[in-house]
Amino acid sequence: MKIRRATAADAEAIALVLSRAFCEYESSHTPEAFAAMILTPHEINERMNDGPTWVALEIGVIVGAVSLVLKNEEVYIRSMAVSPSARGKGIGRKLLDRTEAFAISNRCKRLCLSTTPFLSRAINLYERFGFRRNHEGPANLFGTPLFTMSKSLEALELRKTEERDLDYVLAVEHGDENRLFVIPWSREQHLQALVDPDVAHLIVNAETKVGYVILAGLLGPNQSIELRRIVISEKGKGYGSAAVEIIKDLVFKTYQAHRLWLDVKMQNQRARGIYEAADFVTEGTLRECLHTENGFDSLVIMSMLRQEYDESKTRE
Repeated sequence: MKIRRATAADAEAIALVLSRAFCEYESSHTPEAFAAMILTPHEINERMNDGPTWVALEIGVIVGAVSLVLKNEEVYIRSMAVSPSARGKGIGRKLLDRTEAFAISNRCKRLCLSTTPFLSRAINLYERFGFRRNHEGPANLFGTPLFTMSKSLEALELRKTEERDLDYVLAVEHGDENRLFVIPWSREQHLQALVDPDVAHLIVNAETKVGYVILAGLLGPNQSIELRRIVISEKGKGYGSAAVEIIKDLVFKTYQAHRLWLDVKMQNQRARGIYEAADFVTEGTLRECLHTENGFDSLVIMSMLRQEYDESKTRE
């Protein structure tokens, strides 16, 4: 399953997903409300002008979608749907992860949506994701009852790693969920990175430390910066996706790089999905180039160019 930004060419497929997802609830809506939920391809394209849309693909077929509107410090979620044939596979959760990452990277303080009381499957998903009902409007859509749900967001930032952070850094990269996907460093290697002018060693901070990042090649003549490492300790909260967006801003705005690149183990599907959703392009594979205790691993090379970053910001 893959998450990526939608384009105008996806409008018909998104319209089909909406129709399939909501057709079983048609009798619970007024005709006008149901028509407002089942959008035409033209209406979907118009929504893409208001904010980003992401789609979920399974074997190359679009099976889920979500559209967003950014207003001040809030992201409003609309037209989120998953095809009935693709339910139960975590697609809705992944779309919400991508939504939250977008909101955090844009320094938003809240996610918000409106839903009907009979969409129990969707409501359960929203509640598990941290949404709570409130008394804000609207109360109905063309005569069909609605209620609003929202989720407060923690601000995410990158700060320079200090020597006192290294116990945390070492513990995180040696954790069971991370050590299979990174090559652990010694304390001395991390200490050297802290004072290397060509390297940025950074803590990912919410209310507490939630991960760390290492960028390399800051002084290189080719203006190509490597995302050498990103390790998140708090899984399933959208921090990884949000941190990648903040890293992109740092690399292209602050460091004025031309290229941001990384390598990721082929079997690290979670990380590859995050990078693909963040518009990184796969350049190729270094086959079985890394000797590990379990044999040989392949590395996938992915990158983003400044032009691609600028275009993605324009779409937002």
